[in-house]
Amino acid sequence: MTHRQFEFETLAGPYWSVIDERYDKVEAADTYLQYIAFSRRLAAGTCKRYASDLALYFTWCERTNRQWDDPEITPFQIWLRTTPGPDEPRHSRQALAGPGSPPIRSDPVVDRICMVVCEMFRHLASQGAVPLDILTRLFEVGRSHDGLLILVARRHRLKKGRKKRGAPASTPVTIVRSILQATGNLRDFLLILLMTCAGLRRGEVIGLRLSDMHLLPDSLSLGCDFKGAHVHVVPRPSTNGAVVKGGVGRIVPVPRAVTQVYGLYRRERDRVPQAASCDYVFVNLYQAPLGEPMKAHAVNELLARLSSKVGYKVKPHSLRHTFGTSAVETASIDVVAELMGHAWVSTTQVYLHPDQQRLRDAVEQSSIADLLEDGALDA
Repeated sequence: MTHRQFEFETLAGPYWSVIDERYDKVEAADTYLQYIAFSRRLAAGTCKRYASDLALYFTWCERTNRQWDDPEITPFQIWLRTTPGPDEPRHSRQALAGPGSPPIRSDPVVDRICMVVCEMFRHLASQGAVPLDILTRLFEVGRSHDGLLILVARRHRLKKGRKKRGAPASTPVTIVRSILQATGNLRDFLLILLMTCAGLRRGEVIGLRLSDMHLLPDSLSLGCDFKGAHVHVVPRPSTNGAVVKGGVGRIVPVPRAVTQVYGLYRRERDRVPQAASCDYVFVNLYQAPLGEPMKAHAVNELLARLSSKVGYKVKPHSLRHTFGTSAVETASIDVVAELMGHAWVSTTQVYLHPDQQRLRDAVEQSSIADLLEDGALDA
């Protein structure tokens, strides 16, 4: 029997789960996947990937006649290396991997899938759905002074040499300027501008509402005491699939150019009757259905068209990386992390890779260098 991921709609919102061939939910997986979707509020893409990973685990249990609540990670890892998934799109990976052939999945992918399985068991154990002693087979454990079980590290982790992560690819400012000039309309100009000058993710920018745009010098009349022009990134249900990653909102200041372009865009936008009654900032103005909120694929298609015009491939996230790369040159890492909506400062640290000239400037423009220039060490 094959299991697969499936998206369910609920009153609390959509979430990804695991179903079998009879379209019955796998309750163990469903319990965990609801938890990460509605309590931890992980991004929809992450939840979908976790559901796909758990579907592989339950498929393996079914095909090898194993009980799902009697986990054996090592044989599961071997199966993952040699057996393609039921929906594997690549013909080169639709057969079992044999001696001398590359594995179906790399060690990092196998390790991630096993991590998801272990985290499912950790959650189920905390809910009393499986015995606690199962965790001793999946994790290295210890005991606190009062006898409580402490999970130290996951067992069966695959050793891998991790390459030092470089700075993410960003779009050069000259290319951004060319992209803006090639937009041809105010809506697309404003969208590119916000992604570049405010570091908004694709899902965040298409989820903006008119009430999120606080572009006055003083927003007290709007019930907001944050000074200067800014936008609010707010996690909320959306009809166009827009998602705020991590489910945590933030306020992002914006430059004067955004205020000027937004005013011009609003006049153009509100001349379309269907758009005037919509609360979303970015709506369909040039093709049906008019007035409906833009969707993520429309942003991708827009950048694909603009990329072909300027002769340089630009992706939505590379514009965000342009913002991050520029921001760390003038602001501290904790400030940049807040602006970009990073849950961990370590995520923002990938932008801290100064070039040779900045390294030299840090030395030659220091007060110690001035001391030497003044001849204070002449003997």
